[in-house]
Amino acid sequence: MAEIPVALRSALENPSAATSLDLTGARLAALPEEIAQLQALEVLDLSGNALLRFPAVVLRLGKLRVLRLNGNPLLALPADLASLSSLEELDLTDADLTSLPASVGKLPRLRSVTFGRNPLVNLPAELKKLAAGGTITSLTLKGLELKALPKEIALFPDLVALDVSNNQLNRLPAELEALERLAVLSISANKFAAFPELVCGFRSLQEVHAAGNPLRELTGNIQELKELRVLDLSENKLIDVPAAIGGLEQLEVLNLAGNRLNELPPNVGRFGRLRRLDLARNKLASLPAELAELQALEDLDLTDDRGLDLDVEFEKIRKLVALRRLVLVNNGVKRLPKPLTELTELRELRLEYNHIGLFPEEILSLTRLEELSMHSNRLGAVPEGIGRLAALRVLDLSRNELVSLPDALGELASLRVFRATSNRIAAVPAGMGRLASLQELDVAANQIVQFPPEIMGLASQVRVSWAGNPVGDELRLRLAERFPLSS
Repeated sequence: MAEIPVALRSALENPSAATSLDLTGARLAALPEEIAQLQALEVLDLSGNALLRFPAVVLRLGKLRVLRLNGNPLLALPADLASLSSLEELDLTDADLTSLPASVGKLPRLRSVTFGRNPLVNLPAELKKLAAGGTITSLTLKGLELKALPKEIALFPDLVALDVSNNQLNRLPAELEALERLAVLSISANKFAAFPELVCGFRSLQEVHAAGNPLRELTGNIQELKELRVLDLSENKLIDVPAAIGGLEQLEVLNLAGNRLNELPPNVGRFGRLRRLDLARNKLASLPAELAELQALEDLDLTDDRGLDLDVEFEKIRKLVALRRLVLVNNGVKRLPKPLTELTELRELRLEYNHIGLFPEEILSLTRLEELSMHSNRLGAVPEGIGRLAALRVLDLSRNELVSLPDALGELASLRVFRATSNRIAAVPAGMGRLASLQELDVAANQIVQFPPEIMGLASQVRVSWAGNPVGDELRLRLAERFPLSS
């Protein structure tokens, strides 16, 4: 008899109230029969277990709307699957299915099907079975090693979302034109060398994900996608972006990371609704002056764009009044431009892997900052003024050249995570032991010999990482006993 997992045992205490059950990763080879008592169950997640056979007991859950079986070595689905007449969403990713039963086409309410990474022998035949049933609006066919998309895709004219990522496609079939309602299309991690012209004909598209292809050019009438909100072209081989992209005036997210761009077209300033712009890992020599017109921009990532002169570029960045997240990782930064102080809405600032030796005074004026990461710089000290950052929740000062920490850290009442591993710190400020919100204190690999009583008095649920410090055997035992979640 199968052991009853804790989550199921809890649900059985009040069966009529249990509408959702998560048994992810419970190592189940069979499903306990007791689950049949949960007749109100609508969502059942069995992901990441060891089910070889479809649990027959599931067929008795008449109200089930969502069934996730991804990551199980399932060999087959039952012929009477149609008894799940309320089923709307079925996830079969990473199973060992070679075919689907005809009953999959007899699920009247089925809307969303995911069967990526299965060894299906005859995909066209399986699509025909599926199309015979409910009105499918979301279909995921990722990781099936497809070299061509079957023409049977046209059997799903109500599709709103189609994911064919992680295949070997280099073109899309003309039959795809039948999907007039398509709003979300993912063709990431395929072999498209050019942006498919056919995509530009889907006037209802709101999201296009085409990351991880060998795209060298963005051709076609992309400006015709008037409803597009999200465009992900990251990790391609784009050398330039055509001016036509400026026609996407509804765009909210634009990801161009990991390409070979050395400039952006000036009309990016027309993206009046753009909230996120990722330009990381390109070859940009400068940013267009029109960048300053992106008054809705909240998130700007310039990671590894070492060709940019930040003193020049901050004359544009300073005008991004809505900016809440700025990423300048591995940009060769030695100091921060003074206009940084004008970004008063900034909540997250990432400055990892730079060459900053003196803690920038400009940061201390960003009083709404919640996350600050200066991992892997050359900081020798942190000023007492750090206490002015009252909203700070996460502070990472790991891998610097710090020998001490300021007492003002004990004033950061909102601080939840503090990391300063791999420095030469000799002591932890006692005041940090009074931070009621603290959840993680990582000071591993330093020169700490003793911890103050206030730190030892932290709640045992706080993760305190202290390994790699020259503490004595007695203190090491006390630390291990006091902080069992720590390493």
